Amino acid sequence: MKLIIGLGNIGKEYHATRHNLGFGVVDMLAITFGKQPSDFTKHAKAAAEILDLKSEFGCMLVRPTTMMNLSGQAVQALAHYYKIAPHNIWVIYDDVDLPFGHMRVRLGGGSAGHNGIKSIMHHIGDEFWRVRLGIANDYLATTPTDKFVLDPFMAEEATKVPALLETAANYIEAALLSGNLSDHSQHLH
Repeated sequence: MKLIIGLGNIGKEYHATRHNLGFGVVDMLAITFGKQPSDFTKHAKAAAEILDLKSEFGCMLVRPTTMMNLSGQAVQALAHYYKIAPHNIWVIYDDVDLPFGHMRVRLGGGSAGHNGIKSIMHHIGDEFWRVRLGIANDYLATTPTDKFVLDPFMAEEATKVPALLETAANYIEAALLSGNLSDHSQHLH
């Protein structure tokens, strides 16, 4: 079984921010699998909302309900509860080191300063799959990173986000059906 974890911050004020792309992808995956984002339920033993698709698709979709910087607590609790090895954990998140519209998939690696990834590495090590979605644009150079990730997308970008989420969700669905992710780079739009 795979744990497919989208990273983000809970709360309406974060809903459309760059830092919540991971939540957006798992919500789109839910729709791809014939469910709704409202079908996620609170997990009894972990600070997370989950959509249990074990029997149909061999996975669980996860939105940690900790804030981003504490994501590792939820991931560790779920990995322990379901006895999931790190290489069967797929984490989807925004990345300021990739241009907007790019996706990079890789097993293991560093955190590149992403606080959600740092937290997960602290709790389960670094041998989990990362599905990184680029958010960098021209404004990143003149905006502090911690502000940039919590800003909404620019109007031109916002029109492309639904297609990005759908493309990423379709890629993850195909990887689930084939059995695993592989090192991969792709321009999503």
